[in-house]
Amino acid sequence: MWVRNQRRNANLTVEQQSALERIVGWSWAPREDTWEDRLAEVARFFAAHGRVPRVRAEDAEEASLGLWASRQRRAANVRAMPYARLALWGEFARQLETDDFDS
Repeated sequence: MWVRNQRRNANLTVEQQSALERIVGWSWAPREDTWEDRLAEVARFFAAHGRVPRVRAEDAEEASLGLWASRQRRAANVRAMPYARLALWGEFARQLETDDFDS
C-alpha cells in the first residue's frame, strides 16, 4: 500500500524520488516492467527454439509463456492494450514474420 501511494504521490520532492529510485527493485511502472520482461521471455524462447511457446506444451513454463503470448496476441488483434504495449507487440510480431529475430 505504501509503495503504491509513493508511486502516485505527485508531491514528492526530487530528493524523495531519488531515494525511492535507490531502492533495489524499485520501479515507477512495475506492471509495464513485468509485461516487457515477459515479452523478452517470449523473444528468448523464440530465439532458442525457432517457434513461439505452445499453450498446450507438456512443459509448464512453456505452457505458461504460451498462454501469456496468446492473450497478448488476442488483445493486440482487438486493440485492447495500451498503445506502448501495442507498439512493442507489433514490432515483436513483425520480427517473427520476417524471421529476423535475434535477441
